Amino acid sequence: MTDRRTASTITDTELDQLYDALNALREVARGYCEHCGRGDATPPPEAYEEQRARAARAEAALTRVRALAGWALNGWSDLSPRKILDTIDQEQPHD
Repeated sequence: MTDRRTASTITDTELDQLYDALNALREVARGYCEHCGRGDATPPPEAYEEQRARAARAEAALTRVRALAGWALNGWSDLSPRKILDTIDQEQPHD
């Protein structure tokens, strides 16, 4: 067992050093929530929402490309590289 200092024996300077070390760890602990104290490496809410929106945009682009490929397979459209890129980059209305 290690010798641990008690709250009544620690100096203000040592306490400040401990808080500095704790804050440094919090900065590198991805997903740490200073409000609830969780540090389970989950992304913060803003990053989660950004990832979710990015995934939705990727899914929408994939859906558009699949539709274009279906049109080409049925002879309804030419499948030129420009048309594919335009379809991928097409802006979709936001919810």
